[in-house]
Amino acid sequence: MKYAKRYIPVLILGVVLAASGLHADRREHRILVPYSDLGRVLDPAGKAVLMDAAEFDKLLAAAKAKTTESETRPLGQVLRADYTGEMSEMTLALKGVLDVVSLSDEPVAVQLGFGRVGLSKVRLDDAPAPLGYDKSGRLVLILTAKGAHRLTVEGTTRLAELADGGMQFGMSLPEATAGSMKLRLPGDLEVHATAPVAKRAYDKAADSTDVTLTVGGKANLTVVLMGNGRRHDDRAILLGESAASVQLAGRQQTLGCLFTVHILRRGVRELGFEIGAEWTITDVACPSLVKWSVAKDAAMKTKMLTVRLRSAKTGTVALHIKALAELRDGLWQGPRVVLKDASFQRGYLLVSTDEGIGLRGEKLSDARRADVAATAGIAGLVGLSAGQLYFHWGDDWSVALEPEAIELYRTVKDAQHLEVLGEEIRLTGDFEVTAVERQMYDMSFGIAGAGRGWHIEKVTVDGKETGFEYRTETAPEGEVLRIELARPVRPEKVANVAIVLQHVPDDWQWDDGESTRNITVPLIESRGRNVSGLVSVAAMGDLDISDPNATKDLEIVPVGRMASLGMPRNARYAWSYTAAARGRLTMDVSRRPARVSARSVGLIDARPDGITGRWRITYTISRASARKLYLLADRSLGRKIDIQSQTVRLISKNIVAPCADTIVLADEIARRYNLWLLDLDDKQLGNVVVDASYERPLKEESFSAELIRPICAGAIDEQLVSEQLAIQASEELAMDITAAGAKEMDAVDLDALPVAAGRILSAWRLAGWTAQAQADASFTLETSVHENYQIPVALAMSSRLRTYVDVLGGQRTEGVFSVANAGMQFLTIRLPKDAELWSLSVAGVQVKPQRSAGGDYQAPIGRSRRRVQVKLVYACLPAGANLEKLELGGVQLVGVQMNESRWDVYPPPGYVVVDQESRMEMSGHVHPKPAFVSLWQFLRRPLARVTCITALDSGTAMPSGMGWEREQSHEAAAKKARELPSPQPPRKTKTPDRQVAARGRYTLPVEIASPAGGRTATFTSLGQAELVVRMKKEGLMTSWGKVGFWLVIFTGVAMLGRCVRMRLLFITAVLCISSLVAVWMAAPAPFANGAFMGGLALMGLYPVMWLLRIVGRRLRLCEGVGAKAAVAAALLACVILSASSAQAARPVKNNAVEPAFSSVIIPYEGAAADATETGKVLLPY
Repeated sequence: MKYAKRYIPVLILGVVLAASGLHADRREHRILVPYSDLGRVLDPAGKAVLMDAAEFDKLLAAAKAKTTESETRPLGQVLRADYTGEMSEMTLALKGVLDVVSLSDEPVAVQLGFGRVGLSKVRLDDAPAPLGYDKSGRLVLILTAKGAHRLTVEGTTRLAELADGGMQFGMSLPEATAGSMKLRLPGDLEVHATAPVAKRAYDKAADSTDVTLTVGGKANLTVVLMGNGRRHDDRAILLGESAASVQLAGRQQTLGCLFTVHILRRGVRELGFEIGAEWTITDVACPSLVKWSVAKDAAMKTKMLTVRLRSAKTGTVALHIKALAELRDGLWQGPRVVLKDASFQRGYLLVSTDEGIGLRGEKLSDARRADVAATAGIAGLVGLSAGQLYFHWGDDWSVALEPEAIELYRTVKDAQHLEVLGEEIRLTGDFEVTAVERQMYDMSFGIAGAGRGWHIEKVTVDGKETGFEYRTETAPEGEVLRIELARPVRPEKVANVAIVLQHVPDDWQWDDGESTRNITVPLIESRGRNVSGLVSVAAMGDLDISDPNATKDLEIVPVGRMASLGMPRNARYAWSYTAAARGRLTMDVSRRPARVSARSVGLIDARPDGITGRWRITYTISRASARKLYLLADRSLGRKIDIQSQTVRLISKNIVAPCADTIVLADEIARRYNLWLLDLDDKQLGNVVVDASYERPLKEESFSAELIRPICAGAIDEQLVSEQLAIQASEELAMDITAAGAKEMDAVDLDALPVAAGRILSAWRLAGWTAQAQADASFTLETSVHENYQIPVALAMSSRLRTYVDVLGGQRTEGVFSVANAGMQFLTIRLPKDAELWSLSVAGVQVKPQRSAGGDYQAPIGRSRRRVQVKLVYACLPAGANLEKLELGGVQLVGVQMNESRWDVYPPPGYVVVDQESRMEMSGHVHPKPAFVSLWQFLRRPLARVTCITALDSGTAMPSGMGWEREQSHEAAAKKARELPSPQPPRKTKTPDRQVAARGRYTLPVEIASPAGGRTATFTSLGQAELVVRMKKEGLMTSWGKVGFWLVIFTGVAMLGRCVRMRLLFITAVLCISSLVAVWMAAPAPFANGAFMGGLALMGLYPVMWLLRIVGRRLRLCEGVGAKAAVAAALLACVILSASSAQAARPVKNNAVEPAFSSVIIPYEGAAADATETGKVLLPY
């Protein structure tokens, strides 16, 4: 009893703490899932709906309320409906009897679908009917008793008049099982309705029509009434509107009229029109026309046109009337088409004439002149914009005009240009001929030189050679060129005529620059009332004009005015005239010599196997054209030189002797160079580009470079020649250059070289063109060869290894190498000892490797400028493997340098990589988080009582950390490698009978599966990968944490008897030392974290023990409690704290499968600690 009194408070406190811990563990079950993890929570084959949370609550409440709603609903129906109607003027009086039935003892609302009917009386069973409106605002009848009832209604509806003379009405009726409607209509009418017409009868005595319609099952009814009803007795109102056009041509006038009649009040079947007696009607058109006739009224001096229609028409009727009449001399009266019995009429009259008739004066009555542009908006006159437009009104209007004959005359503006060419003389005349007052059908020009060797080369009108015909005629005044047009030129319009004449005088081809030729050129004479023009003369090519003379009717134009008058830039002389040019020009023609300059750039390329020289020479020919060019080439080259031209065609290339007929050379130059003559296909003016090249072997280390140089006709001292030379050598040669007669220059100042340069050693500008300088120009080259050096023939740009380790130390490795090969035929692969090759592929194709006696594998690989992917899979079980220190078996590519390597290691389940012994950089290994960091994050986290699921999967947990990212990138790299184009398979050849080489075996395409293991560790390095790793069990690390925790707890309990200062120093030392150890060292980090948690537990344990002592003293239950009781209480508190902390620290497995959800999923974005409801819910179904 004594001990019970001592420990009862301690036990009560422990139970309270344990209960509070259990209660604190209870949490509200709300599932918050990140958007990125929704694919792991939901079944891929399942379905779900994403909606607003408020909308989901409304649907849920509606579904609950739906279950309490009654399953039965009162029903009512209209069985039969019989209606009678009588038409009076524009109103239809309607009466109806409806049989209605109710199938419920409760009140029933039956819809009365009356529409467009004004109801004046509604009675149910001879009593006022109870009516109302439903939620949609529709009229309903309320039946309070079960059984059959009779409903009587009365109402009216309005009729609408149709445009073609009929009437119609429409209404909506209640839907009934059966029904009929009897109508009584005035007159003999035809009835068309949307309901079947059961019966129609016309009572001639009563002049009425009785119609019976079957309206059962019809909700909407439309009835159209057509025929000669009573409204046809009224007089019709006619309004007329005309649009007439009259064409005056020669001795005849043509009328076209669109007459629009507007018929109001009643239908009309016959229309009458009055027209002048001089007009003969040729055609009348109307859509509803039956026939038309013409009668002459002698008294009125008019004709009556009668048009009969198919039926009585109201609304708009359009008629097209055509007529002809003789055009007489004197005053012209406009045709008047008048509608008989018209209340009012108006219209437009368009008068147009041909090119020979003009209109002078006009006299108008009830008419006025209108803008002719208004025809674009007048029906019947659209497109007829030429002429005079008049607007008229009434029945007695008139338009009187005075025609007159119009004569055609032409105005011509000339521009004649004479070109003196090396092959011929060409005269080009451009004439702008304007037609005045009338249309123009033909033109004529005088050709004075037609009989003197001048020929017509080309004639165009408005830039075209079609659409006209031309011929030459002999007239008293000389030869005439007559042009007849297919289409006339309208008045005040211009026709542009171009005439080209050509003439070749006798003995026109000559080369003597001192002789001249005298020529005479007759001009082209224009035929017109007003003629003015210009004449210009130009010499083309190497020809010159001197002493030009012109006749007196030509006035010379100063040079300063030529540009302002629009003359060609090459015009040398010009004249003007103001009357038809019947004169001629005489002048002397001579040839001027050509002036040739040259600019060359050369490139000498020295290689170990030979020397190549290339020159590009640009000849510039000015003043006159030339057909012969010259160049000099070293005599040692002989004819082994290639000469081509990119701009012109060379017809011959020959070595000629220097003489007066070619070029005179000095003896020093003639002994060193050959003179080449280049004959061009045609005379050229401007730039001519010539490319010359040679190639010879390199036989000695010191040699003199052969040169190719341009030369032009004339004295050497007057040559306009510029020469540049560049010398380059390949990388294997070292060269010394000795130059004479040349000056070194900067290579950037060189002109464009004949070919692209690579390694230019020096650039030179040859000295001025004199005989001595040309003879002294020389280049001596001395070469030597560099020593050879080696570069790798194959290089692995990247190495990617992925190794899966089992608990016994066995390894499954997949390696992917990106290899660039320039000279290897076989790739030698060296696997670790005790390794077995499973699969090998090159560029995505399985290969057949061969194995050497030393155990190495050889796989064929082709040369390629692109990198090739080599992939292999092998297994390895080292002897005496130990996970505490495991050497991973890497692969070597013998003779291939490695650029960079990456090695992903997947430990067995329950193991982690903690350290490595190699020169590789490690990432992704397990370094436990220091306990003080976890404590800080816990304090910063909001205390929200929600359960967050951050990663769920149907099978295994999502890989965490960098390992998962690297695995994904590795798989992406593998996929990209599979997409690379595979090399073409070798061509099949016949297998020889005798084996002359070792045979390999094809490997299988093996892909390593990714089992569920520990956390991935990634190692990277430059060069070859070699790796030794250390692994430990995760459970062992947790055990070390417990050891550290309890060690600190027991030590702290043992210090209960010490002073407060010693206990505070102990706790401070534990927290500081454990934090530093957890940060600096990975292996003892679990032990240090446990010690840190123990120090935190002591910070709460010491105050609790102090409180227990005070409570015990107050209750006098703890008298005599000694050190043993205090230790027992401390141990009990530690047990409670450790149990609650272990429960709280128990990790939630990510790979646990979540059961089927009975609640809703709330997706969110961002961190789990900051997750809030976003107003969206995801509902699986």
